[in-house]
Amino acid sequence: MPRNHRYRRLKRISYLLFVFIIHIYLSGCLGTRYLQKDEYLIYNQKIKGNDETSKEKLTEFYKQKKNRRIPLLNLSPWVYFYQWGMKSFDIDKLNKKKELTGAKYDEKIALYNTEKPKKAGKLTKKKTKKLDKIDRTINEGNFLMRLGEPLAIYDDILAEATVEQINTYLNTQGFFDAETKLAMRVEKKLVFISYLINEGKPHIIDSIIYNTGDKNIDSLTYASAEESLLKTGDRYNQENLTDERARIEELLQNNGYYGFSRQYINYVVDTTVGDYKMAIELKILKPSANTNHKIYTIDSVVFTTDVSSTSRNLKRFHEVYNGITYKYIEDNYSKKILDRRVFLYPGQRFSRKDMLESQRQLLNLDNFKFVNINYDTIDNRFIANIFTSPLKKYQMTNEAGVNVTEGLPGPFYNLTLKSRNIFRGLENIEISGTIGYEGVASATDRSEVYTSLEAGAFMTLIFPQFLLPISNRYKSKFGQFNPKTSIVSGFAYTNRNEYKRAGFNAYINYSWQKDLEKLFSVRIADISLIRSTIQDSLFQQALDEIRERGNNFWRTFTPSLVLSSRFSKTINFNQYTSYLSRKAAFLKYTIEAGGSVLNAFNIDYEDSSGLQLYKYVKFVADYRKYQSISPKTKIAYRLRAGVAKSYGGSKVLPYEKYLFSGGSNSNRAWRPRRLGPGSYANIDTIFTDTGSILNYNDNFEQPGEIQLEANFELRTQVVGFFHTALFVDAGNVWTFEEGQRPGSSFDIRRFYKEIAIGAGIGGRFDFTFLLLRLDVGFRVYDPALPQGYRWFTQYNTDWITGVDKVIFNLAIGYPF
Repeated sequence: MPRNHRYRRLKRISYLLFVFIIHIYLSGCLGTRYLQKDEYLIYNQKIKGNDETSKEKLTEFYKQKKNRRIPLLNLSPWVYFYQWGMKSFDIDKLNKKKELTGAKYDEKIALYNTEKPKKAGKLTKKKTKKLDKIDRTINEGNFLMRLGEPLAIYDDILAEATVEQINTYLNTQGFFDAETKLAMRVEKKLVFISYLINEGKPHIIDSIIYNTGDKNIDSLTYASAEESLLKTGDRYNQENLTDERARIEELLQNNGYYGFSRQYINYVVDTTVGDYKMAIELKILKPSANTNHKIYTIDSVVFTTDVSSTSRNLKRFHEVYNGITYKYIEDNYSKKILDRRVFLYPGQRFSRKDMLESQRQLLNLDNFKFVNINYDTIDNRFIANIFTSPLKKYQMTNEAGVNVTEGLPGPFYNLTLKSRNIFRGLENIEISGTIGYEGVASATDRSEVYTSLEAGAFMTLIFPQFLLPISNRYKSKFGQFNPKTSIVSGFAYTNRNEYKRAGFNAYINYSWQKDLEKLFSVRIADISLIRSTIQDSLFQQALDEIRERGNNFWRTFTPSLVLSSRFSKTINFNQYTSYLSRKAAFLKYTIEAGGSVLNAFNIDYEDSSGLQLYKYVKFVADYRKYQSISPKTKIAYRLRAGVAKSYGGSKVLPYEKYLFSGGSNSNRAWRPRRLGPGSYANIDTIFTDTGSILNYNDNFEQPGEIQLEANFELRTQVVGFFHTALFVDAGNVWTFEEGQRPGSSFDIRRFYKEIAIGAGIGGRFDFTFLLLRLDVGFRVYDPALPQGYRWFTQYNTDWITGVDKVIFNLAIGYPF
């Protein structure tokens, strides 16, 4: 029922999109119909002849940008929107409206200014808001003009300015004899521009001289010579000179030179050496005549823990711990724990690195609103001052809303309560609860939809140290790695028409962070206890049937106890999750072992209470990367591989430890967890008067033990918060043994023929605090179909049914 409705809606949307595209074509697909006489539209710009310089960097100097176009269709709807908006844009009317609006509000404000000043203030704010809106329209255009973009009309002055900018950049890269010529070709009303570059011979660094006039600085620069960004034999690059200046500033500031800055570093470049060689002299200027830069040593460290306390008139107490003087009105925090996160001590040379690390580690405690560190140089003393402001002890967050799934509204409510510093050792505890209803399709009859209940309660206790029997000396050393011990427990409950399910989970997790890029996690004593009750006889019958076919989904409903341990490492290159960098990557791998405790005590895989016990190993690796190819376009891809293997008497995995493919964060052309394994197909043969029909049944999930997956996206910002994406997904899961599912096992000779391929288009609404995503996936290659019918051009609906060719995925956040 809902499936037919979705197809009708898709057909209607497709028709409207088709009409819109035809209208743009008839209006001039690139906007050339809007050009005046002697005006030409920039169709393309190219850089040619650059052998050693970056083409991507050179394109940044274009003074004019071509209009954006939809790939393959060669359409520029943004020009259409702009021109459409221009029809109703009248600058004179807008200026008149601004004048009348201002006069109207001025008259009202004058009436209330003396008798009702509050109302006058509100009217003033309203006036400002109205006038700002009109000003925005005057300066940036109306909504349609802001949605679109003006015609990229060729301007020969701007083209010559681009040539000058390119030549200037080439000079900074050591090509002092470089030349750039402008070449253009006109076809009808379109202009094709080429910037022809002749780099010439580059200048090479022949010698480098460091002139510091200070023995201490000489020794520091000599000891770090390997890290220098200036090397003899390299091509001259002005950017390297700038970066070397920053490196030396950082080097000196981390070795006591508190008052040093990069302004004291000058370069003298001599190009008269000959034969395209040059000498570079790096000079460090003195702060005053015949005075060396001073090395600062910390005399004392003062840590004020409650600088923003409202009790300003109360006495502050002083306490010295490990050389640091703590000031406080109330003794709320463990000095021992704070000391492990501070790396500034009396007698230590000033180090900007230690200062920033102390600030970062104190903020990582999640107990302070801000952490400020400054230095006093009064009376020839060098004092480090640390100021912190406490966060609220109690913090509550809640979320309520409605999810619509399978056509049914499902209200939900989430509540989280956090309490900080509960044992005065900067420990935090979080208690959360969730309850919600959602529409689900019956597992035995997809046409039936009903409401299910999901509820859960969880508790997390976080200690800012390793709870291990190690000495305080080692715990202090670990302080720079943001060590945490988390004790987690939770209970989850599900009530559906077919079954009830309750699960308890508890574990201890140790995590630490070597730097901003690398995060490590070790989970020990992970215990999961699961019990289920079947409530529907038809569902039990379906479980028995898929059990006979070799699908382990039935094991989800057997009482089980899972004991496991896990290690994971995450490497975040250039802040991948922020999506702010031009290029970033992310790598995470996890190694998990279950049943180690059973091995130690020689416990069988099924104990006397009837609980199913498991022994297994599992490895999963996930690599992601994105890169900007233009200011508003990114390419992103993900590679994922995993393997899970049971051992011991049971020969099965805990159901949650199997690998699955399909869904909004996997292959989006298949329903969640329904792809695979291999070329296996869950088929019901239907016999009719005209022959047999193969009906593909995907009511149940398909677990696997081996996984290979790749995803690719082309992400484009269309306007404002609205983005689009073209994507291709490929992958599958397999089993080690075929069992009752023919074609499910991994075979090196045929696995590549069982890689499922999906493709599609998506829309993303990025509201900064929330990203809502709608992806429409189409099956391109389905390995579950018979040979000769797997490609989308070969589908035969006369005798194959039950295959969803189009899948809608509604989700929150990026898929990877």
